[in-house]
Amino acid sequence: MHEHLIGCAASGTCPSPTAHLRLDEVHTFWHRCLDNYQEPNLFRTDLNAGIQAIRNVTFALQKEMRHIEGFTEWYTPWRDAMTRTPVLKWLVQARNQIVKEGDLVTHSRLRARLVFDYYAAAAIAEERAHEFALEPIEIESEVLASLEEVRANVEELRLPDAVLADGIVVLERRWVAEGFPASELLNAIAYAFSFLASLVLDADVQFSATRPDLELDPDTIGTVGCRYPAALRPPCMVSTHRARTASFRYVDGDSNVGGFTSAIEFDPEALKAAAGKYGPPMQVIGARSALDYVKPYAALGEQILRSGEDHGWFHFFYRGGERLHTEFVAARDRADKFALSQQLAELAIRIGADGVLQVAEVWIGRLPEEGQALIPPALQPDRTEALQIYAEISSGETRGLIIPFSRSAFGGVQIGETIEESHPSNFLLPLRAAWRAGRRGAPEAGS
Repeated sequence: MHEHLIGCAASGTCPSPTAHLRLDEVHTFWHRCLDNYQEPNLFRTDLNAGIQAIRNVTFALQKEMRHIEGFTEWYTPWRDAMTRTPVLKWLVQARNQIVKEGDLVTHSRLRARLVFDYYAAAAIAEERAHEFALEPIEIESEVLASLEEVRANVEELRLPDAVLADGIVVLERRWVAEGFPASELLNAIAYAFSFLASLVLDADVQFSATRPDLELDPDTIGTVGCRYPAALRPPCMVSTHRARTASFRYVDGDSNVGGFTSAIEFDPEALKAAAGKYGPPMQVIGARSALDYVKPYAALGEQILRSGEDHGWFHFFYRGGERLHTEFVAARDRADKFALSQQLAELAIRIGADGVLQVAEVWIGRLPEEGQALIPPALQPDRTEALQIYAEISSGETRGLIIPFSRSAFGGVQIGETIEESHPSNFLLPLRAAWRAGRRGAPEAGS
């Protein structure tokens, strides 16, 4: 989409090439703000320029297109939509203040949270998912200055040592403006960019001499009320939290937290080699979601186990029945898993996945008897191994299989009877929360 905006401006058929270029300036200044997020003076300079560029998009559009027949009738509902949108109204006021009175009054806030289970990780993921909603939001929390202050506050809670041993502290910095504290500033500008991108692209569709190929769903081109502007954000503008956050292990302040992740690209040679080891590639015809891949992946996983090889921890992301992305992950401990669960939730939202399938070797153990404490399977002396294939989609539907197995001292593998198990995965709590937040933020059709 962003490449189209620039290419159209140079095509000679664009009804408002300057508006495209001003929109590109918004994108450029947004990235400069992100790069300088920890440098207040540079951040403010680029912020001022970015806000002025936002207003210049509509100025250029009106100047270049006001003489085109039908422009006023087309532009009026867009203008009305802008005046009804709080973040866009504020940006108009902010631009006027910058031009006529001087810099905006901005503040940098530091938020700190202790994550000691997947539910706490899910709360953070749910907040971040609102970056994709129509209106940026702020959820209030205590402002703390340092890791030492976090520890001092946590000690007052008298949490068990076993809980704190796996805990991670997430520090998040947010720039906000006086008079509009409800939104992190880069999220506000990204929202404005997506709205204006929808406006400029619609101008191309309605008035371009050659009607460019926009690669947009036809349902997104129609009346203003049917649009979802956040869907037009470039992937690079979807989330900023990695540049704004730092995570530490609670017990020692170590910033090496989050395990390991690696994107797996399609490799035809590797596929050919795998076919030689485990048989021909699986064929799934008519798949409608990630759920339809559970049994095929279970069959492949069993072949890998019988070969004597270990099975890694993989996450396959889907939109409908189409696989979008594959991610290999590894974790040393629960603290790494808490951080990974947030990272994968953000990845899924960023790429627009509505389903995920995870494959992993896991420990299985006994459930506690009534009145007994739950002991994680990994800590039970009589635990056994299993391969778990689990899928979940954004509607909440789940499907899973567990394949118990054991390895002999001589390298042989015995496969047990497959167990159907679709209990929701705690590891995916953050993704589940992010999907839920996204559904709340999306507008109703025609609204």
